[in-house]
Amino acid sequence: MASVQSYQPGSYREEHVRAFEWTARSVGIALGSARDEMDEAPPARLTVREREIAGLIAEGLSNGEIAHRLHISERAVKTHVTRILAKLGIVQRAAVAVKLRPPR
Repeated sequence: MASVQSYQPGSYREEHVRAFEWTARSVGIALGSARDEMDEAPPARLTVREREIAGLIAEGLSNGEIAHRLHISERAVKTHVTRILAKLGIVQRAAVAVKLRPPR
């Protein structure tokens, strides 16, 4: 296993996304056809501001960093993040990057 020091700049976050994708695939395989039978409603559309913040989350920025960059309060960011996660049907910030990727 490689140490954190051996990662190139930016790859540490990418490694987290790859690990999350691997876990998601593993869970999907374990669920098998039961997953296909679930009725999933399409996620609600994100507002322009929510899409902007979701992109910054996907870059790995914290709420404080997002607030500073967008010149809004950290509380406002937290509210947006909560709504983004709810609309996308996810509970972890790391999953935002996966959800935002175009289908392969």
